[in-house]
Amino acid sequence: MQTLSFCNLAIGFGNGKATVKVCEGLTATLQPGKVVALIGRNGMGKSTLIRTLAGLIPPIEGEIYLGRKSIKGLQQSEYAREVSVVLTKVSDTGYLTAAEVVAMGRHPYTDIFGRLRSNDKDVISKALESVNATHLMDKPIAQLSDGERQRIMIAKALAQNSQTILLDEPTAFLDYPSKLEALSLLNKLARHEGKAILFSSHDLELAIKYADMLWLLKNNNLEEILPEQFDLDTLYE
Repeated sequence: MQTLSFCNLAIGFGNGKATVKVCEGLTATLQPGKVVALIGRNGMGKSTLIRTLAGLIPPIEGEIYLGRKSIKGLQQSEYAREVSVVLTKVSDTGYLTAAEVVAMGRHPYTDIFGRLRSNDKDVISKALESVNATHLMDKPIAQLSDGERQRIMIAKALAQNSQTILLDEPTAFLDYPSKLEALSLLNKLARHEGKAILFSSHDLELAIKYADMLWLLKNNNLEEILPEQFDLDTLYE
């Protein structure tokens, strides 16, 4: 079981020839079987941190570790087997069905031709079943509601069979019942399958309700706070 951690991490993004540093000196560890909610005011770097940990943006400084190994030494496919990501904006999937989108999560395990084996198909079926979406498998993803589409994207992450799942605003654009359903699912995956889950959120009420730990990005720093000890005033100090 490989634990994802980072030490003295500086994150940011390119702006022409310059690099804009959003946060620095960030150090934390994601624990298996736990749900962590990443919170903070707009512009504090929540999405940037998620994308950096997912390997989509290179860190400016510091190290990200999988177990004791820096991810700099890992192949992309090797990292994808350990860490999966669900972004706020669903990529254009054309006319693919829900099952075909979930099958994309098996790409780190297929051969150069992308062929699915019987084991891959079993994993896809289990992933759809885990998010209560088996009945959606043959429907075009474009015809699904926002809540159904989010379930499918979580199923795709599950199909990667990764220990760690990173989600950037997974409840954005969802109605309230769908938000509860999505976060309940993440909680169940952590409890019953030992997944380490990090999700960013603007919804403090739901973050406090469903997370085991809060990571607060504020004033160029990351603070770990137990949900029951969180004080809303700390956001604005």
